Amino acid sequence: MTQGFAEEVVNRPLDTVEGKRVALDFAPYMKRHDGLMEEHRFVTPLDETIVGLCRPERFMRLVRRYMLFDGPHKKVARYQQVATVETLLKRTEERDAAGRRKGGVVWHTQGSGKSLTMVMLAKSIVMAHPQARIVIVTDRTDLDDQITKTFRATGQEPKRAATGENLLTLIEDMTPVVTTLIHKFRAGLNKRRVVDTSADIFVLVDESHRSQYGNLDSLHARMREVLPNACFIAFTGTPIAKKEKSTFAKFGDLVQPSYSMRDAVADKAVVPLLYEGREVVTDVDDEQIDRWFEVHTRDLSDDQRADLKRKMSRAREIEGVDSRLQSIAFDVGQHFLANFKGTGLKGQLAASSKRAAILLKKLFDEFGVVTTEVVISAPEMRESEDEVDEADDDLVRTFWRKMMERYGGEDAYNRTIVEQFKGPADPDIIIVVDKLLTGFDAPRNTVLYVARRLKEHGLLQAIARVNRVFDEDGAPDKPFGFIIDYTGVLKDLGDALASYDALQGFSPEDIASSVLAIRDEANKVPGAHAALLDVFKSVSNSFDAEAYARLLADEEIRVCQGIAESIFCGNGTGMGIPARRVGA
Repeated sequence: MTQGFAEEVVNRPLDTVEGKRVALDFAPYMKRHDGLMEEHRFVTPLDETIVGLCRPERFMRLVRRYMLFDGPHKKVARYQQVATVETLLKRTEERDAAGRRKGGVVWHTQGSGKSLTMVMLAKSIVMAHPQARIVIVTDRTDLDDQITKTFRATGQEPKRAATGENLLTLIEDMTPVVTTLIHKFRAGLNKRRVVDTSADIFVLVDESHRSQYGNLDSLHARMREVLPNACFIAFTGTPIAKKEKSTFAKFGDLVQPSYSMRDAVADKAVVPLLYEGREVVTDVDDEQIDRWFEVHTRDLSDDQRADLKRKMSRAREIEGVDSRLQSIAFDVGQHFLANFKGTGLKGQLAASSKRAAILLKKLFDEFGVVTTEVVISAPEMRESEDEVDEADDDLVRTFWRKMMERYGGEDAYNRTIVEQFKGPADPDIIIVVDKLLTGFDAPRNTVLYVARRLKEHGLLQAIARVNRVFDEDGAPDKPFGFIIDYTGVLKDLGDALASYDALQGFSPEDIASSVLAIRDEANKVPGAHAALLDVFKSVSNSFDAEAYARLLADEEIRVCQGIAESIFCGNGTGMGIPARRVGA
């Protein structure tokens, strides 16, 4: 849109019919409008925005392609979603020498609406190419379930491939929208060979960094074997690592604009993250445990300390519990109680193994401070590369059998606890190993307690579990997500970032500006406090409420106070940091 076009629109007089319609609702302002239109007026930034957005052809395109219902909620695309879809629509019109459409890699940080971008892209592709078919590919069952639900919530009806054989059947039947796990391409080809040579198949691969290189490289090849001429578009919520440069080779160039953590925080699409490293007792020296206990209960009464000490003594009797697990459970419970209990906000704890997760649950139950549930996979399933085989662990097998008896199956077990966690009632904290550390969205999830080693993508995926904006009606204030680290994993954040390329605008600052140390923020409090007190320095009697009210009647002073409060906010500690634990 040119400046001249905007000037023409804003200086164009209303015709008689338009003028009468506008006057019905805006009669008090028509005199000013008429005076403004007597001479040529300058164009304001707001004019440019409105004219640019509301040009009929653009506005109707936004309504048709970029507005949708996500369940009962109407949602409108953000600027990066519109720009990305428009870029991809143009790119897919280009073809290589073999007639295949060009794809690419979309990098939009976690929590910024990547799944809805996929929905909008699929919708726009079908509108532009009625014969198009969409295949959405993920690498985990929970993500496959999530993306299927997202598509259905927006009014589309994808068919979910139940098996490898079923996937091939859906492709043969030319099903319009299919969701599948990438592993099912290989499973299907192990039974029979199917090849669909259509160039009008669009494959949208979610979290492409995990399943398209390294040991899983053959899975991408099997997908290409079935759909040799399809257009492949990759989506990722984390940067592309140097060792994953093959992702670009497989899918094509990075799609602009990319959308980093810093971008999302600046747009308030996600909340920034506050980090605190905490130490716990790691041996069985009774004197050291007692000293640690005294330090961490200094704000409690004598009766409260005595009660907790009795509970910790009983907790030591739980078979298999070492002092580190006991200390973590105690510290997490006290931290959550002081800062989040009863607020409607919740937490997630990443344990080092299924056994550790179950023992932590037992400890929380013994202490009785917070309510918890455990979500793990079956004993024979390894949840991460670092996890030991726990298939023969009696504690794990007994726990799993009880869960299956209680809920009637793994799907119901997962679904019930996740739904409870997303609501305002119990549990306060959900304990996991690897499950729900990726692709899990729960806006009230506010604090992640890290009690296991995480690295690279796993680290960046996990910390993003608590960066979702919580803006439901009646939702409590959530200015930050909190990372409480018991392993020192985030002190190596720079090393994790060093494994990634700059990725056209991505830099360590993108994350450094989004993960802030609590102590650094707490150090801002004295200055902010002084600035706030300075606003009221003219009030001689600090007990006179009327004097404060009269002072604040001055709008200029209220503005100054507002600036101070924007720095010094949230429970009286600054930056929305929970009051009782800053610097603890």
